[in-house]
Amino acid sequence: MSRPKKTIYNPHQLTAKQDLTIKGIVEDVANGKGFQNVANHKKFYNTKNDNVTQAMASQNLGKLNFREALLTGLKKRNIIGVNGKVSQRLAEGLDAKSLKSDPDPLGEKKVRLEYIKEVNKVIGAYAPLKIDQRSLTAQVKPEDLDKGINSLQDELKAE
Repeated sequence: MSRPKKTIYNPHQLTAKQDLTIKGIVEDVANGKGFQNVANHKKFYNTKNDNVTQAMASQNLGKLNFREALLTGLKKRNIIGVNGKVSQRLAEGLDAKSLKSDPDPLGEKKVRLEYIKEVNKVIGAYAPLKIDQRSLTAQVKPEDLDKGINSLQDELKAE
């Protein structure tokens, strides 16, 4: 199956099912039902079971065009953005107070920081974890290897 063409009406090159799924997710968020990704995939995709639906939902969220379309939809509904609901909730979170029984004088700041972290996770402000793995094959004499290990251990002891 070929990928849909980019048009004025479909700038993110979504399939019809992806478009319907995003509209459903945005509608649920706007109505206060939360981010119902799997439930909306189940509505529009004919899958064998819930595990397949969850996998498909995860795959779609991993696609850049799907995420961009989702963010666009959330911005159009004024959920995220400068004066969006998330921004308003963030402002409320910044005014958060810690419990009076909290002996920690920084408790209020901790509450605010946790709130900001959660909001940023939701809108994808954090970059995904990138793991860089490399391999090196070298022929080293055992005595040179021992000398290198000892040198590294001395450096660690010095710190």
